[in-house]
Amino acid sequence: MLLRSCSILVACLAPGLSAQAAPEPIPPVITDASLLQTNVATAIPARGSLGYNSSGSGYEGFAYLDGFFPLWQTVGKDLGYLNSRLNVDENGNLGGNLLLGYRRMSKSGNWVRGAYVAYDQRSTNHNTFGQLGFGLEQLGEVDLRFNAYLPIGNTRQASVNTGLQLRDLFFSGHQLNLVLEQQQIYEAAAKGFDFEVGKQLTRLGSGALNGYAGVYYYDPPSAGGALGYRLRFNADPLPNLNMGLSFQTDSLFGSQASFRIGTSWGKRKRRQTPTPLWERLAESVERTNTIAIDNQVEASFSGTVVATNPETGEAWYFLHVNPGSNGDGQFESPYTTAEAALQAASTRTATANQNTTIYVQDTASPTITTQVPDNVRFWSTGPLQQLNTNEFSQVTLPLSNSGVYPLLDRTVNMGSGSHLAGFTITPPSGSDGVLGDQVGNIIVRENRITTSGSFANGVRFRNGTGSLLVTLNEITTTGDTAHGVTLYQNQAATVTEATITSNTIQAQGALSSGVNVFFQNAGAELSQLQVSNNTVTTTGTEGSGISAFARDQAVIGTAIATGNRVSTQGQEASGIVLFSNYQGIFNQATITDNTVTTQGQEAVGALAFAATGGTLTQATLTGNSITTQGQEAAGLLAFASGCDSGNRPLPLAATPLCNGTGPIAASSTLGTATIANNVVDAQADGSSGILTFAVRTGSLGTASVTGNTVTLGGAGLTNTYSAGLANPNYTTPVYTGGIMAFAAHQSQLTTATISGNTVNTSRDRSSGLAVFSVLDTTLGYAAGSSLTTATVTNNVVTTQGATAPALSAFATNTSSLGTVTLSGNQLTTVGDDSSAISSFASNSNNFSTATITNNTLSTQGQRSNGISIAADNQSTLTTATITGNTSNTGGTQAYGISVRTNDNSTVGNATIQRNRIETTNAQQAHGISMIAQNTNGVLTQGTVSDNTITTSGSGARGLTVSALSGGDVNNLAFSNNVITTSGDCIDVAGTLFCADGIGFAGLNGTLSGTAQISSNQVTTSGLGAAGIAASATGGSANTFAITNNQVTTTGNPYPSMPYATNALGINVSALANATITAATVSGNTINTTGQDAHGVQVLAAPGTIMTTTVSNNSISATGQEANGIVTQSSQNGSLMTTLTVGNNQVAATGTNAFGVFSLATNDGQISSAAFVDNLITQAGQDSFFFLTNVSNPQFCVASFTGNTSQNSVAGVDLQLNEILGTLKFVGFANLNTNNTGFNSANPASVIVAGADTTATSCP
Repeated sequence: MLLRSCSILVACLAPGLSAQAAPEPIPPVITDASLLQTNVATAIPARGSLGYNSSGSGYEGFAYLDGFFPLWQTVGKDLGYLNSRLNVDENGNLGGNLLLGYRRMSKSGNWVRGAYVAYDQRSTNHNTFGQLGFGLEQLGEVDLRFNAYLPIGNTRQASVNTGLQLRDLFFSGHQLNLVLEQQQIYEAAAKGFDFEVGKQLTRLGSGALNGYAGVYYYDPPSAGGALGYRLRFNADPLPNLNMGLSFQTDSLFGSQASFRIGTSWGKRKRRQTPTPLWERLAESVERTNTIAIDNQVEASFSGTVVATNPETGEAWYFLHVNPGSNGDGQFESPYTTAEAALQAASTRTATANQNTTIYVQDTASPTITTQVPDNVRFWSTGPLQQLNTNEFSQVTLPLSNSGVYPLLDRTVNMGSGSHLAGFTITPPSGSDGVLGDQVGNIIVRENRITTSGSFANGVRFRNGTGSLLVTLNEITTTGDTAHGVTLYQNQAATVTEATITSNTIQAQGALSSGVNVFFQNAGAELSQLQVSNNTVTTTGTEGSGISAFARDQAVIGTAIATGNRVSTQGQEASGIVLFSNYQGIFNQATITDNTVTTQGQEAVGALAFAATGGTLTQATLTGNSITTQGQEAAGLLAFASGCDSGNRPLPLAATPLCNGTGPIAASSTLGTATIANNVVDAQADGSSGILTFAVRTGSLGTASVTGNTVTLGGAGLTNTYSAGLANPNYTTPVYTGGIMAFAAHQSQLTTATISGNTVNTSRDRSSGLAVFSVLDTTLGYAAGSSLTTATVTNNVVTTQGATAPALSAFATNTSSLGTVTLSGNQLTTVGDDSSAISSFASNSNNFSTATITNNTLSTQGQRSNGISIAADNQSTLTTATITGNTSNTGGTQAYGISVRTNDNSTVGNATIQRNRIETTNAQQAHGISMIAQNTNGVLTQGTVSDNTITTSGSGARGLTVSALSGGDVNNLAFSNNVITTSGDCIDVAGTLFCADGIGFAGLNGTLSGTAQISSNQVTTSGLGAAGIAASATGGSANTFAITNNQVTTTGNPYPSMPYATNALGINVSALANATITAATVSGNTINTTGQDAHGVQVLAAPGTIMTTTVSNNSISATGQEANGIVTQSSQNGSLMTTLTVGNNQVAATGTNAFGVFSLATNDGQISSAAFVDNLITQAGQDSFFFLTNVSNPQFCVASFTGNTSQNSVAGVDLQLNEILGTLKFVGFANLNTNNTGFNSANPASVIVAGADTTATSCP
């Protein structure tokens, strides 16, 4: 606290003060009386200094902050002062001084004498010390100084205990001896004194160079005192710079050289050189400004002990082997052969052998099978050998790490609890290298094992118990069904832990594996398996790098394959395989952070599954890097299958034992599959990236596929399950793709999540992502499959190739798909028939809910839609919601969004909202297309709103709805869409397709509900491109309600045969004897530009429109013969029962352009027409023109009131022209009074040619 207070005082009185290690050099002294008289003494001020002092005797280097404070003074006579200092050493430890002193000048002015007392404190890394100090000094021509240092308190303190240290170890007889020592280090504060004498040597810069010589004495406790000698120099070449250099030597701290450097401020500027003696009263005291500490080492223990086994407490027992000495196994007289040592160990008890190590420097080749007794360590000096001891934890044995691996040319048979390490093992052909049969707790380490022949394993552990560790071995096997390491159990026993790690394994031969773990029969159990950090290379068909499985009620608890590098070559030679079958139980299979390369047809990188009644509770495949180079190979698989796979790892549909006639033993179950953060590269034909599924009565609970990167090349497989589908548009590749989650053939997948993956494919007939439920009808299953919930979000997918959709979700052949959510994906496809999203139900399937939101889609290719939704062949899609997507397509018939129902199928409720759709330079590439097709294809209800649609290309409509060939569209609402189309009509095989903004078409189909088209903004440009077209051709439509839209069209007629097709604003038509119950065109704002580009056209030709209402529209038509409103009933049997044209405002400004043109022709009928409250501001021809001609048409105007004609061009206000048939006009007598701008008596206003103007009513 004293030092802390001193530091605060320094900071308050002299901000920024810093310390120095030694006082400033002695300036020259004025002793001449005349000089003293001319240099009048002034008061000494406070000052500070900052500096660094390097290491010296008993202390480390330290930085310092020093303050000098006068307490009282008589100028020119004496001074009392306080000198405080803060030190920080090189380890960050604090220390410091507090010094109180007094100095007085002699009366003669020739010298200064002084004395002081001080308190010092120093902290080390371990302790804190304190000391008192005092000193005497005389300063003048020659300086004399004496300092004393007296530590107080606990002057010797413990700092470090080294613990027990191993100084040496050596063998003696059968024992291992350890030379041990333990040290205690103390820190001792040394008392002592120093004395020096010195003077100025020469001038240096603005100051002087001073030299000193002296002696010192240190005496720390528990050590002898030491007398030393010191020589030092001080210099101040600049006013605020001081430096020092010292040399000293003693028998305690040895010889030392040290330096210091510092700067000062606050002292009075030197007025003269030499310096007046008075100013030397302001110098800091020259002393050792820290506490000298002696580090003292004491040995608390030192001795030689016999190493003992910490498990037994008894001495380790060594039997030494080294050829050339026919001894008894002692170190001094080793055995010549390992056989002799093994024989000697076999005579000891198993308990005694817990301490026994056979230590082989080399050995002659044995002639019999090597048997390692129970509990014996059979080690060579080849690798580094370390042993646990009671006395010093783990020690490294002498002679180990020699690199000599003695040769054993017979099978090494292990006893329970035995260890094997450091041998070269080459047994005869057909024999195992190492065998543990019905034993346990074995360690096989750092051996070099080579076997040859069928069934010859490098290491085999059979029907054992306890634990197994196989590590750091180099194993090579050559032969069929010959594994590097095999763990086989077919008896009721438990292996608690098996660890196979850091081995290098090469296996060559059919059905051979690097690591093979096989548990079979009830009671056979493996609690924990870890296969890690191995390098495995296999060559041969149907082998695997690492394989572990349980069957026939055997149990594997937890299996982890991690950090392995696996390379396989051969058909069906997979990298890592963990599975259960035949009622086997596998609780947890984990495959993580492995690097796998496979070369061979159907060779999977890594897979975990349950088959044939097996159960796998949890499968986790994460962080793996997989490369496959074989046809129909896959990167990663996790699945449940009912197939009879035998002991083979790949029970897919293509395998012989899993075909339609193969046995299905029992349904299998996989609880949870997690596949995350893997990298998969599959470049061969028909290969896939990641598959997770339930197949052939299998059951998969939850599948999660996240954060993976998949790249596919080669060619895709032909779709196995497209046979029997009524429409080939509803097919997709099955079992080939980037990532797939599915249920197949009477199986169940409850929940599938595919999220955050990146997939790139460059092949035909392959999917980027797919979730589906399927059944192959040729296999004879009783029911289809089901996928309950599928969520596909935030993936990035790019596909290049024909029939290569980016994302597919579907159900086929009596299967079902529950709820599917496709959201936030970024999907790009390049290739024909490659939609970004394809989702459908086909062949008697149920698809409950499809939600497709916020995806970004880009496609290039014919029929490659952005989003395709469909129900086909007696299937049902209950709800489809498509919102917030951005779609860009380029290709013939490549729709932005397509919704289709076909052949006795139903799409229940389709909602399409807030999407941004663009189709570019492509024929018939509609923005949104909704189709109900063929017998009882039903689209029940649809809402299309708030979309932004831009299309360009011949026949590319913005938004189109069709009921075709018996299809039925019930209720649809199109609202608040912004639609822009550009493109001419196109004739395709006699069928005309026009780039209309919105098109409703019934072609021999039914529009049975209401089609509500409201508040849309439609802009079209192109030959024959209408704004809104609603038609029934050969079928029927209930209600068209076209209201409050803004429509702008620009285009001349398309020269189709037999009649041109016009670029109309709004067109409603009943054709080919179709019937429309009600058509309403109301509240629209319409602008058309082009020849025959009518604002509104309502047409029955031939057909029937029961009720037609055209009202409250604002119409501007510009172009030759471009009428404002046209209503027409033509051809045999056509009928408009009730027609109302009211409250419209029309401007038709082109040549021969009528404001309102209504006609019946060719036996057509308009039974009752009302023209009420219309305003014709301008017409290129007549404001109103009513006409009958050709054959025997019928037209009756029941009401004509409230109309205004402001036409001032070439035409008249009203023309009635009955050329053939009957034209009746009721209330003609009141024409002038009931309307504005009409004069029936003036032929320039009204023309009547043959019409009946006396009629009183319409029939």
